[in-house]
Amino acid sequence: MEVSTAENARSRGLTRLHEMVMGVKSDREVGLAYMKWYEIEKRIREEGKDEGKAEGKAEAIMELLEDIGAIPKELEKRIQEQKNLDILREWHKLAAHSRSIEEFERLILKVPLG
Repeated sequence: MEVSTAENARSRGLTRLHEMVMGVKSDREVGLAYMKWYEIEKRIREEGKDEGKAEGKAEAIMELLEDIGAIPKELEKRIQEQKNLDILREWHKLAAHSRSIEEFERLILKVPLG
């Protein structure tokens, strides 16, 4: 349908279908609706990517912390609920350098929340 031409329409049904395609392609409202749909889909994909990055960063933090001690449920929840990638990057660095869970907890309180 992308390359619908009158020459390709070799039957009455295809001619009618070609006319319908050309009508849709030339309809300004359809074009605007398509662009809105495209932008919405693009935004959804970007949000999904950011969400995935945040989840991955939170998992990485948890893995680092597990190597130094037991992670309290409240801290685990706080890490998993954080969606700001800048904050999670900072926490990741802190987790990599912390010698204890308690030290990490103290340090993250100093990180500005956006």
